[in-house]
Amino acid sequence: MSASSAVIARIARSSALCTLLLVPRVAGAAAPAPPAACRWEAKAYVAVRDDTRLPDLGAHAVFPGAAPAVAPTPDPYVWNPAFPVDAQGRVHGRSDGRVSSILTISGAGCSEAHVAVLVYSDGFVPRRGVALDYGPSRSYDELSPGKNSLGSFAVLAEAQAPFRLRPVWLSADARSIGYDHEAGYVTNVGDRSATYRPAFDVRDDSLELRGGVTLAHGGPVLDVAYLNAGTNAYRPGVNGLGVALEVPPQLGRTLSANGSLSYYPSLVGGGIAYSALRYRVAGTLALAALFGSPYYFDLALMGDQRTNVSRAPASTNYRAIMLGIGYRLGGIR
Repeated sequence: MSASSAVIARIARSSALCTLLLVPRVAGAAAPAPPAACRWEAKAYVAVRDDTRLPDLGAHAVFPGAAPAVAPTPDPYVWNPAFPVDAQGRVHGRSDGRVSSILTISGAGCSEAHVAVLVYSDGFVPRRGVALDYGPSRSYDELSPGKNSLGSFAVLAEAQAPFRLRPVWLSADARSIGYDHEAGYVTNVGDRSATYRPAFDVRDDSLELRGGVTLAHGGPVLDVAYLNAGTNAYRPGVNGLGVALEVPPQLGRTLSANGSLSYYPSLVGGGIAYSALRYRVAGTLALAALFGSPYYFDLALMGDQRTNVSRAPASTNYRAIMLGIGYRLGGIR
């Protein structure tokens, strides 16, 4: 055997040995991992309405052999991206038309499962609007035995579900009642003496703030109310807390009725005191259903009766019938 033949034979034996040594290692690296003890299974896709609970995903562990006597439970779900879930298990967040999150089910040594979750709006649109009213009024007080006037107006603003709190209502009811006071004698507060007052324009301005919760779905609202009333007449302003019941306007309907009734056991200021009853009854014509417009019209009967409790010169009574135009805030559905 020549020298060259001996070298070739040695390389061949070395190559064969390397092959024998390498094959087990390569085969070991490519071998599949041992199967997991179990795997989680669940629905591949779920849809959840905003502000409702996550439904039962039917998550369960599947074993290759006999299942244990006690079925394992998954760890708390992991959201990617995360969604706020409240203490009642309700999911909050809207993402209409696309997958909102991937929910991962894991735990108990089982292989993970993933569920595509769509969180979508349930069609809830808060009722929010503001209206400006103008019309005639009639005033009864120590300056007027029933004076009629056209110089009165009111503003009503209402907001449902502030800060995503669906049952909550906030309202602001401002009124400005104006009338002419003719020259004459007026009884002074305190000493009951009479003083001659020249003619002037009287204006009673009041602001009522209400906040409460709905007693039933789409139903009336029970409020805590605050009233502040002042005037340029010869008596001090008063304020106080009370209770109110209101039926908000249904601006999604073409025709609807609404109103509020407030009672104040004590309005005080400057040494005088009243008890008060304040109301508003109205009908609304909304243009949303007919024309897709956010505007609406209302016709309202309003009243403010303040009864003398202590040292006030007289009880006051303001009544008005006003026509107004309003604007609905937010989306229209």
